[in-house]
Amino acid sequence: ALPTFWTVEPTQDGERQFTIRRSGDVQLVYVGYKIPSGIHIDSDAAGVAADILADTPNGRLHKLLVETGKASAIVQFQLSGYAPGLQIIGAVVKKGEPLEPVRKALTDAIESFATTPPTEAEMARVRVSNANGYERLLSDHQRIGISLSNVLALGDWRLLFAGRDQVDAMSAQQVADAAAKYFRRDNRTVGLFIPEDQPQRSEIPVAPSLESALQSYRPRAAVATGEAFDTSPANLDLRTTQLRVGGLKLALLPKKTRGQTVSVRIKLDWGDEKTLFGKKTIAAMTGEMLSRGSMSMTREQLADEFARLKIAGGVNNFQTTRDNLDAALKLMADILQHPRFDPAEFEQLRKQILVSLESSRNDPTERASEALSLHFDHYPAGDWRAARTLDQRIAAVQALTLDDVKAFHRDFYGASSGQIAIVGDFDPDAAARVIQQSLAGWKSATPYQRVLQDYSEVAPTRQFINTPDKENGTYLAKLGLDIRDEDADYPALVVANYLIGGASMKSRLADRVRQREGLSYSIGTSLSVGALSNAGQFGIGAIAAPQNLDKVDAAIREELQRLITEGFTAEELERAKSGIRQQREQSRAQDDTISNGWVNLLDLDRTYAWAAQLDERIAALTLDQLNSTLRKRIVPANMSVAIARDEGKAKQP
Repeated sequence: ALPTFWTVEPTQDGERQFTIRRSGDVQLVYVGYKIPSGIHIDSDAAGVAADILADTPNGRLHKLLVETGKASAIVQFQLSGYAPGLQIIGAVVKKGEPLEPVRKALTDAIESFATTPPTEAEMARVRVSNANGYERLLSDHQRIGISLSNVLALGDWRLLFAGRDQVDAMSAQQVADAAAKYFRRDNRTVGLFIPEDQPQRSEIPVAPSLESALQSYRPRAAVATGEAFDTSPANLDLRTTQLRVGGLKLALLPKKTRGQTVSVRIKLDWGDEKTLFGKKTIAAMTGEMLSRGSMSMTREQLADEFARLKIAGGVNNFQTTRDNLDAALKLMADILQHPRFDPAEFEQLRKQILVSLESSRNDPTERASEALSLHFDHYPAGDWRAARTLDQRIAAVQALTLDDVKAFHRDFYGASSGQIAIVGDFDPDAAARVIQQSLAGWKSATPYQRVLQDYSEVAPTRQFINTPDKENGTYLAKLGLDIRDEDADYPALVVANYLIGGASMKSRLADRVRQREGLSYSIGTSLSVGALSNAGQFGIGAIAAPQNLDKVDAAIREELQRLITEGFTAEELERAKSGIRQQREQSRAQDDTISNGWVNLLDLDRTYAWAAQLDERIAALTLDQLNSTLRKRIVPANMSVAIARDEGKAKQP
């Protein structure tokens, strides 16, 4: 018995062509078409079609190309085995004669074969040739031994004779049908051999020895080293200075870093539920336009200035170095206050966004995500929090004008409210002065009031979305949670999420769906819980082949139900505590993560002491608390599911 073959030959999704140039005496045009396994009857039918096309002297291609003098010979052969193979048909052309007309005539004749099915005379000729071939084979001991060993690789020696009988019984319509299936443009690969006496090759030299490559190397001055920094929440609070500059809250954490790097995060707040109504697309476009030039610099000049100041990132979130921080802060303040809003850049950006949106039209993940967002949406159209369809987002971008963007910047942008965090190697007093001078007097014309999502109970749904011609499919599940991060259940949900699927490779769902059953390329869970909003969410996501998504769906439901019934184990709880602690410690070792964390904490009037409290709450969690919260909060029957895939591929075995 043959072993199980897991790799599936992908469907070719467009014609391909390659050219080989080297010395030679003739030109070649070969055309290859993917065909099924040699066990499949269509493989034999494609071979019969190739015989009728390429036979000498009676074949259609012989008459079309050889007798007219365009080619000197026609060849055909089949590469066939247990896996899908290739049917190859080619023409030999005299050196120096036009090759393109032969390529076009060859492919046109092959791909129009189905419209002119084989005649009875052509089929009779194939049957006679087939019978004679088998008769000669059976009279040659060496050849029959080799042939039997070849078909044994297909799984059974009898296939040698079954193939003979299939060709004898084959109808002209079967041959035409096979040609229609496989001799198609998008399944075509063309290979050209063009002889050249002096090919224009690029010879790649061998790697030199390390000794010769490093012979003239002299080390430069060492990069400045960082300090051994204690990333505990207590030390982060101790080392950070909090200030107010006008309406801005500042968190400044100076420390020695490797390369004297410094990370900056700027978040400005403006607008409220009423004034932001209908302006989500305008706000996004305004933000995108900032980096495309200021009143004093074009986009190109701005890019050069970013490079000169060693700025990596964007206006609101960037990294630079100690020597360049003050100039970088002044530059960002100028960009924020005096954007260029160039008409040509605006149209370029609009086109890029529209192309990006259109490219996601049949993306399984985008479509599944949109379906769940719309299902959970309970806000009126135009509300800042409302979900939108792809077509609505496209229409909003198309309707947008540059005047809309300019008006939004004029009416909303300002530093009346916001947070700025700077972490790394810098002078905090100098940075505070620059912020004071650059931003303190810049006021927003529209007052700020936080817009919060609110929890709304939603009936579960199961939706299937067809995304034609996509090799992968997406499974998404979503469960609304009425919870805030101060609630008693929050630490248990953090641990439950980690163990169900948040720990990537080692979790309940990853063990079952990926490792054990091999159904999904990736699977994981997510937990979103806010400090002020009670609209929490637990989600599951997986990517798999379309035909496997029903199995993924069933496996997830089974695993969740088993978990609800049996609960987590003490060993899992301890592993989660250790893993989460390490994750949180590692995240606090990154300066950009600390700066982002400080911006969020400032926005909530918190410090890193809150993070320490969460660490303690997780460490103190008991197994009973974990399992009772799991059963109370994670109710599989209440989860909404969206599966997006190519439904045609989903029906394939």
